[in-house]
Parts: sequence; structure tokens; C-alpha cells
Amino acid sequence: MGRWGYTMFQGDSDLDIVSEFDDEVGVSIHEKPEKLKEAREKLDAGLGAELMKKCREKEKGYHELMFEDPRYHTIILGAYMMQVGAKIAPDDRAHLAEIFPKIPSRAGYAMPMGDDGFRDPGKAQFKAALELYVDGQPRNFFDASCYNCGKTNADLDPAKLKTCSRCTQSSKSSFYCNQECQKENWKSHKQICKPLMQGRGGLRMLNV
Repeated sequence: MGRWGYTMFQGDSDLDIVSEFDDEVGVSIHEKPEKLKEAREKLDAGLGAELMKKCREKEKGYHELMFEDPRYHTIILGAYMMQVGAKIAPDDRAHLAEIFPKIPSRAGYAMPMGDDGFRDPGKAQFKAALELYVDGQPRNFFDASCYNCGKTNADLDPAKLKTCSRCTQSSKSSFYCNQECQKENWKSHKQICKPLMQGRGGLRMLNV
């Protein structure tokens, strides 16, 4: 599940959807940069627009009783395209910005049968990516990102992400760009802060 399985491309549902797009593109998103360039070229040549159109068409049949929300497939495709640096049409980008706040989110791990949307850090990560993404400049969703605002070290330069000292003690890492972000995220993060679940107290400050 990668780093806690809480960020984009690390949940069970995410991995299933990503594998579908890997098959469509013919390149795994986990490949080396030179292979991701091949994926970008295919997507930019029209495949990206075609896949986005298909995803958005499937959304039209959505109702709340459906087991899977097709809008989340569209979001994973958007993240997939950003991961490889592909072009995203302005209309599609606006659509992603419209639908992602509507997708349910949970603090941490979900059982596969209930893994039907974001984890909170992944939602923050996607929000920041959508705001900061530039066509042609791959955005690595496997990089560490702030659990509150979703920014990466590249976004914060010269500042650097820090880790929750309590999580780090349990060999896990939760990242924040500053204490303000950590405090804002505590309501969500306390549900997955490992020692807290073992009854060891409240918020601890960041490791510098």
C-alpha cells in the first residue's frame, strides 16, 4: 500500500483504476521517466482527450445507489495525466475542479469493499496538483506531500516538509509544511496517528 496507502495511487480502488488506464495507454505509471514520456506522447496525441470523454460520459449515468462513483475514475485519470505530464484541456480541468470536492474522503485506510473515494491526504494532494499543474511538467504523486494543503517540497522551495514526531516514532511518516498546517489537519490526522490509537495522548509538534 506504499506510504500508509493514504495518498493518490496507493489505495486499493486507485490501483484497480490505474491498472485500467495502464492497459489503455500501454505503459505502466510506475515506469521510469523515459517510459512516462512515451505515455505522455500517446495521451497528447488524442488518447487523453478520448479517455476523458469516455469517463465524463459514464458520469452521466451516476446515481447515489451505485457501488462505485464514476466521477472518481475521472479524477484518477486526471491525476494519471498529471503524473506523466500530459495536456489537460481547460474544460476538463474545470470539470475536475468541480467534481473532486463532491467525492467522499476518509482519514485513512479503508477495507477494499469500502474503498470508494479519497483518503484525506490524497484529496489535499489532488487539490494542490490541480491548482499548480502545468501541462508538460509531470507532477509526481509518489512524492511526499503535506497532509493538509497537499504541497510537495518542490512547491515549498526553499522550505521543506517535516514529519509528525508521533507518527515517526512508530516508523510511519505524515508530512506537513508547517505547524499551522499540522494543527489545521489534526482533527483528521488524529484518527490515523498510530501512537494515539494506542492511547498515548494528543498532538505533538513536527520533527525539524
